[in-house]
Amino acid sequence: IRSCQVDVDYDDQHYNDDDQLEYAQEDFHNTECLRPITSTYDTNILRVATSPSPTLTVFYEHHPIVITCDSGATSSLIRLSCAQTLGIPIEPTRHCANQADGKTSMEACGEINIIVTRGPLSLQLQAVVVKHLDCDILGGVPFMKINNIVLDLPGEAIVISNKRISYSPSPS
Repeated sequence: IRSCQVDVDYDDQHYNDDDQLEYAQEDFHNTECLRPITSTYDTNILRVATSPSPTLTVFYEHHPIVITCDSGATSSLIRLSCAQTLGIPIEPTRHCANQADGKTSMEACGEINIIVTRGPLSLQLQAVVVKHLDCDILGGVPFMKINNIVLDLPGEAIVISNKRISYSPSPS
């Protein structure tokens, strides 16, 4: 990526008009790599922003647990050691779990289907059990869909059935 940086002066000089957009796209697709930088500017602007996923604290049989909400996950996952510590019954599964690259698989040890609570709210959690996971529980799209959960990322809130729950992102 470092060798494929944008030449800001070239772009400003040649592609500053909306009428040139089609030409610019053609030129970009016909180029093996973007032109090297010829002007000096702060390279920190090329960094990709990161932000932690929102988390939701819930209870399973009076034990607090944290669910990391992930709107890009096609299933929910729970770490085996977390399920065992909480005494959650693990059922056999035919599901498999893959990383976001679509190639790397995670060993599935089973699945769970439990109810967790937060105050008066009862939430269903169906998750594939895996040995290795960066968090205890990853609540994917099915978890959010079943429980009517919407993430308000700019407002730093998780909305469950129209009830807003604020969260403070942990430092990255």
